[in-house]
Amino acid sequence: FRNAYKLAEVTIGESVTSIQDSAFKYCTALDVVRYNAANAAVNRIDTNYSDNYPFDGCNTSTGFELIVGPEVTSIPDTLFNVASHSTGKSVVTSIDFSNATKCKTIGSSAFYNCDLRELNLGSSVELVKTSAFVTNTNIKELVLTEGLKRIMISAFQDWKVLEKVHIPSSLTNIDDGAFRYCENLKDFVVASGSKYKVMGNALVDGTTNTIVVGTSNTIIDSSIEGIAGYAFAGCTKLRRIVIPYKITLLNTDTFAGCTNLTEVILPDGLTHIGNQCFYSCENLTSITLPQNLQRIGVVTFGYTPIKTIDIPASVTSLGLSAFLGCSELTKVTIRNPNGVTVDKTYDGDARLFEGCNKLKTINVGWTRDTDVYGTTMNDQLYLWGVPDPSTVTINYQGEWED
Repeated sequence: FRNAYKLAEVTIGESVTSIQDSAFKYCTALDVVRYNAANAAVNRIDTNYSDNYPFDGCNTSTGFELIVGPEVTSIPDTLFNVASHSTGKSVVTSIDFSNATKCKTIGSSAFYNCDLRELNLGSSVELVKTSAFVTNTNIKELVLTEGLKRIMISAFQDWKVLEKVHIPSSLTNIDDGAFRYCENLKDFVVASGSKYKVMGNALVDGTTNTIVVGTSNTIIDSSIEGIAGYAFAGCTKLRRIVIPYKITLLNTDTFAGCTNLTEVILPDGLTHIGNQCFYSCENLTSITLPQNLQRIGVVTFGYTPIKTIDIPASVTSLGLSAFLGCSELTKVTIRNPNGVTVDKTYDGDARLFEGCNKLKTINVGWTRDTDVYGTTMNDQLYLWGVPDPSTVTINYQGEWED
């Protein structure tokens, strides 16, 4: 039915088991799709093309209504996926689950880039899988219905105008990053009996005292014991954050994309900063690392404008490309007298300082005659990805001052 530009209604019956990619592509006149396939799957014939989904290209200013029938047990992965989002245009504008008493699962990327105008999951849906509803520019308040049990990573990622989420008591698992890059999210309404609670404008798992979803308005309570990965990812209005003393680990992408974050206070007991934790924090020009820190992860400070970094003697390990693209970085101090191990690519390249074009000084905690890496420091700089080692001064123990 590709390019059937006058097709207004489609009924997919319960006997359908396979829907091929591009089956309804560019059917831009669709008003209603009635879907009642009990156990259908999307059959991707050519996975080399990212835009060959069944309803790709059907995004219009009006979109269509999806009516889910009584025989449906799940919405298949990628069924209504759209390769690219078009501002002001939708594919599915609303979903009617009123008769979908058997529908338990929303598949991965099922409504990716659809840009729904409204969403009510009904009472039967228990699981929303990875990236199911990525991208929304219409819905400000999301009411998750009773019966829902789990939301997987990126399920509601990049909902640009979302401000409030209602959490039902049945919801027991919100995976890391389920609401990442929801930059205007600021409020949660939690049903009585839920394991979750609201503290300091953040959604907290009450059983572990861990922040699951943070906001730009969050002030972290001193009693908090954990922060989930991606918890603050994309909180573009967050300017300052104080991490409480009980936190020993910052997870993957915790503050990634916090483009207006200028100040971070880390606790003395912090031992591990995870991969891409502060990735693309475009206004973070400085940070003080605690004296008990042991590990800095992969691309942890990638594409931040930090100007100097002082790595304490307690640090023994740095992740691949930890300072990738830090174009304002001029001075690095590595205090461990035994050096630090650095993650490497298959060819031995560590890329630690790749793109750090202003780097001029590296102070190290070992003496000039200590063989830390089994190679000259000049060669080591090449392995570390320093753009031009000849312009970098290495100062050894006793040759530099704080």
